[in-house]
Amino acid sequence: MKVAIVGLRLTVGPRLIVDSIAPVFHDLGHEVVFFGQRDYSPPLSIPTIRVSEGATYLGMIRDIFRPGTYREVADALVAERPDLCYFVSVHPANGPLAWTLHRALSFDSRRSPPIAMHLHDPLPHPGMMRLAIFASQQIQVRPADRIVVYGASLARQVHRYYRVPESRIVAIRHGASRPPRAARPAEPPDYRWFSFLGRIEPYKGLEVFLAAAQRLRRANPACQFYIGGAGNLKPYRDTIRAVGGITIENRELTNDETDAVMQASWAVVLPYTSATQSGVIPVAYWNACPVITTRVGALEEVVLPGETGFIVEGGDAAGLSERMAVVSGDHALRRRLGNGAFSFYDRWLRWERIGAELLSRLAG
Repeated sequence: MKVAIVGLRLTVGPRLIVDSIAPVFHDLGHEVVFFGQRDYSPPLSIPTIRVSEGATYLGMIRDIFRPGTYREVADALVAERPDLCYFVSVHPANGPLAWTLHRALSFDSRRSPPIAMHLHDPLPHPGMMRLAIFASQQIQVRPADRIVVYGASLARQVHRYYRVPESRIVAIRHGASRPPRAARPAEPPDYRWFSFLGRIEPYKGLEVFLAAAQRLRRANPACQFYIGGAGNLKPYRDTIRAVGGITIENRELTNDETDAVMQASWAVVLPYTSATQSGVIPVAYWNACPVITTRVGALEEVVLPGETGFIVEGGDAAGLSERMAVVSGDHALRRRLGNGAFSFYDRWLRWERIGAELLSRLAG
C-alpha cells in the first residue's frame, strides 16, 4: 500500500506524528511519501514533495490565498497515486484540498483513496486563534472519510461538536516519540525532583505546579523541582523565587536531556487546566517515570491511579501537593509506579503497534 502523509504546517505535535508514524508505515512494508512543509525532512529519507510555506502564519496565509496551491498539491497527489491520504495537521487549505483531490481523481476515472484527517485538539486551546482553528477544523472534517483522534473522550467531542458519525471516527493512543525499548532503563541511585516539562503555555498550569511546590516545600524544605521548556516564564518569576529549590532550563530540551530529567524525577507533573492529550506522558512511561496529572481531555485515559501515577482535579494545587508528598521519598512506591508506567508503554504506547492498528482501520 502507498500512503501519502500530508502536513502543510507542522507544529510540535504533527511533526512528532510524522517523525514516528512514517518510519512505522515504512517498516510495515508500505510505500510512504510526505507532502508538506518545505523546511521539514522526514526520517529514513522518505520521499518528500515540498508544497507548503506553512512554517509561519504568514506562509500559511500565502498558501491559502495562492490560487495554484490546491491544484499543484492535488496534481502531485494524483501523480503519486496513493492508496491512502493521511492529513496530520490543521491547515485552512486541508478541506478545499481534499475536495479538489476527490474531484481530480473522479475526473481521472479512478476511485479516490480514503482521506483521513487527524484532529489533535477537537476543542482548541484557549487563545486568540481558538475560533479560527475550530472553524478551519470544521471545514476540513467534511470531505474526510475518517477522523483520527487521541482518545475516546476526544472521539466523543468530534461526534458532538462536529456532528461526525461515530463510524467515521478512529481513536488511537498517543505513542512515545522514542525508539522502541525492550526493557525499562536502569534505576538511578536516587531521585532528585518533581519535573514540569514541555513548552510553557498558559493552559499547562505552571502556576498550579508552583503553588503545589510551595505547599510541599513548607512541609519538606528538601524537596526539589525542575522546569524545562521554551516559553515565557516572566509571569512566574516572582513565584519561582518565592518557592526556591527549582532548577530551570528555559529552552527546548533535547531528547537525551528530557530523558535524563525524567529518569531522575519522582514524577513528571502535568497540572494542565485545558488539554486533549500530551506527548509528555508516553515519553515519561518510556523512561519508567510515573506522572501526576489533572483530569482534563483524554489524559486520564492513559494514567492508572496507583499503578502508573495519580490524577487530581484541574486547578487543585492542594490535591496535587498531597499526591507529590505521597511519592516523595518513598523509593518502593516510586519503583512500583515506574514499573507500571513502563508496562503501560510496552503494552499500549509503542508506535509500531499503534501504526499497524491505525493503518488497518483507515484502509479497511
